[in-house]
Formats: sequence, C-alpha cells, structure tokens
Amino acid sequence: MDNGQNGLPGHLVPSRVEQWQLHGQDLAQTLLHHQEANLALAHQRTTNNVFWKHALVVYTFIQEDGHWSTWASWGSCTVSCGGGYKQRHRYCNNPYPSQFGKVCIGSDIITVPCNTHECVKVRLTGGSGSTSGRVEVFMYGQWGTICDDSFDSTDAGVICVMLGHQRADAVAKSEAYFGQGSSSMLTLLDDLQCNGDEASIAECHHSVLEDCSHAEDAGVICATNGAVRLSGSSSTRYQGRVEIYLNHTWGTICDDSFDNEDAQVVCRMLGLYRTKKRKQSSDI
Repeated sequence: MDNGQNGLPGHLVPSRVEQWQLHGQDLAQTLLHHQEANLALAHQRTTNNVFWKHALVVYTFIQEDGHWSTWASWGSCTVSCGGGYKQRHRYCNNPYPSQFGKVCIGSDIITVPCNTHECVKVRLTGGSGSTSGRVEVFMYGQWGTICDDSFDSTDAGVICVMLGHQRADAVAKSEAYFGQGSSSMLTLLDDLQCNGDEASIAECHHSVLEDCSHAEDAGVICATNGAVRLSGSSSTRYQGRVEIYLNHTWGTICDDSFDNEDAQVVCRMLGLYRTKKRKQSSDI
C-alpha cells in the first residue's frame, strides 16, 4: 500500500495473514478498518454462486517523521538583565493531515534562559558629564567604585557601551584620575577583565574580594567627537598634552593662537574649573 494513502501519515507493513471463506453475492468492495494505529485491509472478490477462499492481510501502521526544517536563529532575550528567556523555532515540512502528510515527531520550539546576570548601572562623576569621569557602579543595592587593578581600555569600552557611547577608542584611567570616591562608598569590583564584546560589566570576569582604596578608583574617557584627554609621560588629571577625538581618531591640538581662554575650555571639558597659565607643547 502506498505511503499516506487515505490521508494517513506513515506506511503499512504486513504483520500476519488469516484465511477467510466468503460466499459471493456480487461482493466487489474493500473492507477498510483503522483503529489505534492498526489497519486491517481485505480485498474480496467473488462471482455469483461461487465460493472463493481469500487471504486477509493485516497491516500495522508505522508512523514516519515528517522532517523538520533547520532551527531558526535565536530570538531576542525578553530582558536585558536579571533573568529572562529566548526561543527559536522550526517548522514541519510535510505536516499531517495534508495529502500524503506525515507527523513531525518532537517539539517545534526551544526555550532557554538568558541574561541571568544582575542588572548593573554605571555613571561617570568628576569629569565632563556622561563622556568622562570616575566610574561608579550600582550593584547589590548601592553605588560604589571600581578598582583600577587590571583595568584597561577593553573594560573602559564596555562601560562606554553601557552609557550609550561607542566601544572603540575608549580610554581607561587609573589612580583616581577623576578624583576619589566618597569615603562612604565601597569598592564593589576588583580585577575587572572583559573580553570586549560584553553588553555589561556584569558579564565580565571580576572579583569582589577587593584590596583597593579610593586612591585606585578607575575612570574612563569615552571616545565621542570632541572628547579631550591629557596625555604624556608626566601627565596627570591637571596637566598634560591636550588630545582631542575627531573623526574616529585621537589627535593633538596645534599651539598656534592657543591661549588661557582655550585652556579654560579644555579644563571645563575635563571637569576642572580653574586653570593656571597655559603651557607650550614643548613644556610637557
């Protein structure tokens, strides 16, 4: 019997043979019985007043897989942090009860947990608003700082992403470059080590058994057009070579016509509001 005949998904295999004796009454019909995945089929043939002996072949219904499509890509997580779920689907390519259809065995959906890390917030203080400053992190119901042990530009890039800025060209600052955090604050993260593709520092490897003081508070400068930083071998938070980020590149400012008023603007951009006499680049 052909697969899927009479709209039944699967195929039939003979399981036993029985003998029937029938008296013909011009019987030209087919006996078809389907119950609990067993199908009995007998073909009867006769002529008037003639006895015929026929074999009844009992068939067993064997279910076949209708063949799934490949799994689709994962959908988005239902939440960005705190524990959610995501799903992906597949589809039955030959679903019953379409003609010659077959049943697809198994589930059409997979659900897995995602973004189980704690919801963490960051902010920058002591600098120029949201683009530079000391990193303060909200964890365990309180604000605290990050120790600068192992803190680098990769970690800074993740923090900048959390603040809505680009990841590339972020600058890491150490030794409380933007000032020390409040004495009432704890250092909540130590030995931060990000790979660079994380959406939150909560996904990065870190230690909470810190051995830092606020003199080691970490800071960042996020690379946005017009951002400035002070560089050089003897640079501090208060002095250094002025570098500016434009067109995806950090570069310097020529000292032609550069005066105290210009220096005041740079200092305000760095979160400083008093300045001494400007210096030439050769002085630094």
